[in-house]
This record gives sequence, C-alpha cells and structure tokens, in this order.
Amino acid sequence: PNWPSAECESCFSPSPGPTPPDTHRPAMARKGVSICGLEKQYEGLHRVYLQLAAREQEIREGMDDARPGPCTMINGVDFAAALSPLPRSMPLKTDSDANRFAMLVWKMLDACESGSVGGDACRMDDVIFAAADDAKEEGHSFSPRRFEHLLGLTLALSNHGVESWLQRGDPHNVRVIFKSLGDGWKPLLSPGASSQKEKVLAAGVSTELHQFAIEACEALQRQLASDREGKISFNFIAKPRAPRQPREPKATPAVPAATIIDAAVSEQEARELRAFAAHLSEQVRRTPHSEKGAAATALELHRGSAAGGALVRALGLGKDLRKVELSGAQLLALLPALPKTVHPVAIRSWSKVVCMQGTRPNIYAWAGFMSVALTLVAASGALKLKVTSRVVGCGIPSYVGGEDAFDDYLTARGVQCVEE
Repeated sequence: PNWPSAECESCFSPSPGPTPPDTHRPAMARKGVSICGLEKQYEGLHRVYLQLAAREQEIREGMDDARPGPCTMINGVDFAAALSPLPRSMPLKTDSDANRFAMLVWKMLDACESGSVGGDACRMDDVIFAAADDAKEEGHSFSPRRFEHLLGLTLALSNHGVESWLQRGDPHNVRVIFKSLGDGWKPLLSPGASSQKEKVLAAGVSTELHQFAIEACEALQRQLASDREGKISFNFIAKPRAPRQPREPKATPAVPAATIIDAAVSEQEARELRAFAAHLSEQVRRTPHSEKGAAATALELHRGSAAGGALVRALGLGKDLRKVELSGAQLLALLPALPKTVHPVAIRSWSKVVCMQGTRPNIYAWAGFMSVALTLVAASGALKLKVTSRVVGCGIPSYVGGEDAFDDYLTARGVQCVEE
C-alpha cells in the first residue's frame, strides 16, 4: 500500500505472516511490546479470537497435534511475538493504542486465511465488524483513545488488503463498514464549525498524528478506488459546499390573448383548426382525471400542416422563440372552437361515492382548462402541446340544464372553469 512512510517495520511492513510451528509457546509473550492477551480488552474481538482459537484447536486435534494452554499461534500467526519498533520520526509510537490495535486486527485477519476464499471472507467479516464496534466503544466522540482506535482499524484494513472479504463478502456489509468508518472520521478530520477537530487536538492528539491519520485515510481511499474500480466509496472528510446561487426564473414570453382570426388564417386553416379543437377536446375527455389535482394530455401537430402552421404563425414561434405557455383563457382565445368545459371526462379516482348496494357508481365529471405549453421542435418541425386540465364539478347535463347553465352554476359558486 502507498503509505506515508515505507520504512516502518510494524504497521507499514509486509504482513507478519506465518511463524514456523516450533515457535508455538503456551502463553508467554516475547520481550518488548506485545499484543499477547490484548484481545481480552475488547468484547467483540475477544469473542472472535476465541472462535478462531477453537477452530485452530480442532484442526490440531484432528492432526494429533493438540497442545495444552492458551492458543497464541493461530493458523501460523504468532500473537505472542514482540512488535518491531517503529522509527522515531513517525508520529505513531510502537506502544500506542493505534499501533497495537492495528497489529491485533491485522494478525486476526491473517489468522482467518485458510485458502478458501468464501470461508476466509466469512471469518474476516466477523473480525472487521467486531473491530469497528470495539473502536467506537473506546472513549467519547473526540477522545484520543477513540481517535487512535479508528486509526488502527484504518491501518489494518489498508495493510492487509482484505481481498477475500472484498471479493466474496456481503456487498451490503462492505458498504456498511466503510460508511461507518467514514462517518466516525468525519467529525474528527473535517474542518468547519461543526467539526470536533479542535477538541481532538486539545485533548492530546498531536497535529502530526492528525495529519498522519488524514494521509492514512487517503491511502485507503485510493486503494479501494484502484482495486474495486470505484465501486466502494470511503468518504472520511466532509468538504464544505459552495453556497448555491439562486437561479433566475426562466422568463416566458408574454403572448397576447388574441384569437386565431387575428393571424389572418385561410378557410382551410380555420377548418383544420376547428377539427383540431374537437380532437383536443376528445383527448382531454379520455384522459383520466381525479377529484383533486391536474391531468396532463399530450398532443402533436406538424408545422407543415394547415393547423400547425397557423398556430406557429399566430404565436410567433420560430428560431428565436421555441416554447410558449398559455393560460386556459388564452387557449380558449387562441382556439375559439374549443369548448369552455369538457364532459364527461374519464375518472381515475374519487374520494367518496354514495350508490345503491350492488350498483356501479357512474360519475359525470366536467373539466376545465388550466394551461397549455407549446414547443416547436426545430429538427423535426413538430409542434408539441401539453394541455393541463382539472375537474371543476360534476352533474348530468339534463339535470343541470346544459353547458351554459352549468357554467353559470360554477360561476355562482365561485369556481373558475378555466385558469386566467
């Protein structure tokens, strides 16, 4: 891995690797800094360590090589061996919590490897989740002890590589671990008012160690990006976002409420416009409406047709103006043949309907026009219309006295048939 210091012989040296079997000792730690028995300080890692040790004992019993005493040699990994001293130039000390925790997790990950990628991934999953839980339990949110344990977990993952876990482990678990690790680092490493960076430094973490942690996280981030083709994200610093600039509302050209007759249409164009108005009304009638909310109906004309050419000419659509939006009143002024209300419209849903038992309710609903958006597509010459309508009331025409009477009824109730 591309770590800040390559000369380090402990957290930054090649994997501890297997130790020859003849170095198996019952329980005694070697001279110097050791992690022998360190797992007992952590609830999760101690539990997983016992599971790995029990598996090692079963294998040895099957080979008639069982040995008494605590198991400090698991799968060829010697947990009683003394740690190599770190260079004095490094901000990380040999006996620091970060180095000892990193070596414990790293060696336990090594002890998970047996040649079976699937089995290795399952055992590594237990180790990593236990280490993540134990690291979060150490001290308060900005204590140096928690800081060093997060650093140790980061170093162990990066130096070991955990390839079996990344390849065959549960992808959801992989994402959870790196998101949880990143969320743990963000308040400790990120600049800003909501950051705990200053509290961490004031609590005893040196500036050099803080910078070292940032470089370690960056190395792990690069490693994941290169090995996993960017499929796993590890975000450990919350970068302040630039304030969003308010967007200016898009200006819609004002279109005068002039009738199509003002555009001097020919007799053929007027005939096609009347036919198009009848077609538009029929399409709106077939569009499913609800008691509340708007319904949209899409139609299309070609500017080469008589009706399309008349609409394009009347609205001034062309190279400089591709789209206009009209209110319901402007649509009626543009197409005088269009009725003020459309009935009966299709119903998609209605809140409450009272009917005799065993009969199917029949709702006779009336819809009015809210707006229409006309867009001229330059490439194809198509004129696309999106008509928005809404239900304005309901009632059978013979009961309400026809369209004019119904419009008067809605006006008396203060209901607008069309949007101004």
